[in-house]
Amino acid sequence: MTWQDRFFCRDFDSTKIPSMESINGVVDIIEYIPSQILDNDHYWFLLEYDNADHVKLKKWLVDNIYYHSEMFNVDTGEKEEEHFAVVLDAPYVLFAGIRKKTDEEGDKEKSDNEFNIMKTNVHLSAGAILGKIVDSNLHSAIIGCTHGMRLDSDKDPNTKRLEFRKLMAEIFPETTGWCLEPSISICIGWGHNHKNKKTTGHIIERHGYRWKNYKNNHKSPNLIRTEKN
Repeated sequence: MTWQDRFFCRDFDSTKIPSMESINGVVDIIEYIPSQILDNDHYWFLLEYDNADHVKLKKWLVDNIYYHSEMFNVDTGEKEEEHFAVVLDAPYVLFAGIRKKTDEEGDKEKSDNEFNIMKTNVHLSAGAILGKIVDSNLHSAIIGCTHGMRLDSDKDPNTKRLEFRKLMAEIFPETTGWCLEPSISICIGWGHNHKNKKTTGHIIERHGYRWKNYKNNHKSPNLIRTEKN
C-alpha cells in the first residue's frame, strides 16, 4: 500500500484477521522509535481480538473515553453522541497509556508542560507505527478523541481515572501503582473504504454503538519547497 492509497478505516472486516507475523512486524519497531526524553513516559499495549480481558478494556475505553457529543445525523438533522467503537471492530489495537510521575500538580505550568511533552512523544511514536502499518499493507485508524473523559455528568474524570487504573492493573499487573492516563489507540486490520461511494457518511450501528463510516480526514497540502532554477 502507498501513502496515497491509505485511508482512515472506520469499518473493519472481522472475517479478515492479519497474521501474528505481520502484527509482530509492526509492534517490534516500537522499541526503536526515538523519544524526546530517555525515561519511558508512555507505553503501548497490544490488545488482541481473541482475549476477553482486552475486549473488556476496549469496551471501557469506548464507553468512557473515545466519544464526543457532536456527531451530526443527516437523517434527523440533530447532533448525537458518536462512540468510536471501531476500536471494538479492529482485530488488533495498539493502545497508548501515558505514565506521569505523580498526580500532584505542584507547579501547574510545569506539570502541563511535562504532560504536553509526553503527548508529543506518543504522537511521534504513532507516526512511526502508522508508517510501518502502511508498509505492511494493513489498514488502520487512529483514535485520538478523548473528549469522553470529561463529558459524563454522572462520572467525573477522577472517577474514570481510578476505574481505568484498576482495570489496567488487573489486565496488565506491571502497571500496578502507575499514574497512568489513557491516550490514543491505533486500530489495525483490514476493512472497507466508503469514500466516494453510495454508503459515504452512513452511520454504522454495531456493538451497541453508532458512528460514521467515513469522514474526510485529508488535510490541505502543507509542503512548502523552493523551486529549483
